[in-house]
Parts: sequence; structure tokens; C-alpha cells
Amino acid sequence: MAYRKLETRVPSYLDEVLGKVSSLPNDLKQNFAKIRELDARCVALQAEAERLNEECQERGQSKSRSTESLKNIWKELEETQREMIALTDQKVKLAEKVYDSVDRNVRQLDEKLREFEAHLRAEGKWPVDAQDRRVTVGSGSNLKSSRERSERKLSNLAVIEDMPVDPNEPRYCYCNQVSYGEMIACDNTNCPYEWFHFQCVGLTSAPEGVWRCPDCRSGGANRAR
Repeated sequence: MAYRKLETRVPSYLDEVLGKVSSLPNDLKQNFAKIRELDARCVALQAEAERLNEECQERGQSKSRSTESLKNIWKELEETQREMIALTDQKVKLAEKVYDSVDRNVRQLDEKLREFEAHLRAEGKWPVDAQDRRVTVGSGSNLKSSRERSERKLSNLAVIEDMPVDPNEPRYCYCNQVSYGEMIACDNTNCPYEWFHFQCVGLTSAPEGVWRCPDCRSGGANRAR
């Protein structure tokens, strides 16, 4: 009975996941195409603005300059700059839309994976040796949405200090920094920190079996961050 129930649920989980992510590539492709189009228009407008600026300077230095002509050129230059700003704002909004779309889909996929894992555990189908090999689907800025228990490896550790940090990016660990380098999640589901940088907890490699942070091991997991 349990096996038949599992069989009927697996396609449901799979269909939901595929349904959510199937349209994502096309959406991203369309939005990136729009961003490229806007960028090309910005480049053309920038060239036009530079031309108008040079013309304005040349006419301003000419003995036969016309005040009315200069005003018209200056007005055209201002209009070009306003259009560039408007196009740049559109590019930013599209980029934010792309980010939000990817982040939303990752969160939904992550949630479905957790539901599927919980279902497998309830049916006794989850491998015992898989408990400490769970891997999060989330991006570097989305560790907070996943409580998967595994080490977290991110690239560019050597240049992390030189990278700009998004003020909205989640903070982790005792050091209250963003995610970078090798990270590990505490297996205590009530841990307020959740993720830790290897060096902050004295690790050089992923430990075997269940791992809890020093606070949770000592019973101080509720210490204020």
C-alpha cells in the first residue's frame, strides 16, 4: 500500500517541478534580449549626446554663433540624456525582474524537494546514508531559504574581500557575514545561525555524520545574534 501511494505521488512532484521551471529559460531569454536591445539604444544615444556636446562647444566658440541655435542644440542634448536615463531605468527593472524570477523558482523548487524528501522519509524510502549528503538548490544569496545539511562550496573565495556586497544579502555564521567559501549547515533545525564558514568553526573538511555548531552542542543555540 505504501509503495503504491509513493508511485502515485512521484509523478505529481515531478510534474509540479517541471511545470514551474519549464518556462523559466524562455522568460530569461526574452528578458535578456530586451536588456540587450535597451543597451544598444543607450549606446547609440550616448554617441548622439557626445556629438551634440561637441557641436555645442564648437558653436559656442564660433564668432558667428547663434544663441537660438545653441539653445536648440542644448535642448536636444538634454532630451537625449533624459531618454538615456529612462532606458537605463528600464534595464535595471528588467534585471531585477530576472533576479526575482530565478530566486522565486529556486525557492519553489527547493520547497518541493523538501516535501518530496519528507514524503520519502515517511514512506521509509529515504536512504539512511543520504542524511548527511543533502545538497541545497539555493544560490549563494539564498542559503536562508534552505535548511539542507551539507557543506557549501562557493567560488572566488580569494577575491571575496574585493567584491561589492549587496546590503540585502542574508548574513550567516558567528561572524555575521554573507555566504562565501566552504560552508556547513548545523543539523539542529532550531539553530539561529543555520550556516557557518568552515574557518569560523575550526573546520578544514566536511565532518562525517551529523554535525552541530558549538552553540547547539553546548545548549546555547538560543543565544542572541
